[in-house]
Amino acid sequence: MYDIADITVNNSELSFIRLVKSFDFLRNRGYIGEQFRIYGRGGPSVTFAHQAKNRRVNISWCENELVTIIERRRGLIPKGPWQSFSVNEYYKSLGIVDPGPVVGESNRINIHSDFIRKHLLPVIDGEKWIDDLM
Repeated sequence: MYDIADITVNNSELSFIRLVKSFDFLRNRGYIGEQFRIYGRGGPSVTFAHQAKNRRVNISWCENELVTIIERRRGLIPKGPWQSFSVNEYYKSLGIVDPGPVVGESNRINIHSDFIRKHLLPVIDGEKWIDDLM
């Protein structure tokens, strides 16, 4: 049996925990955790998917950069191609400056999560696509 005080967490593990915790609102909207990665070339990442809405949200933390890709599958073909957009590119199209490393990792992850929650829920919920919001 482990004593919680004896457990140490490295930076990759901490980043992974922050990603899962900050984007847990997706689980509350019917998404399930589809893929989880703590280690690897691309850094910690998590993918949430919603089968009925044909949506997938990929979030990764790589080299102090948070990248979020939202994907949808069009039409009724279950194995059809995915159409995607980067939330980071959406920031740029709106003229929003990424807060950068100045605010620290946990704040960047929370800011990104809050932005999606406040501005992109119609996309997350399958009601609209990014083209409809621009």
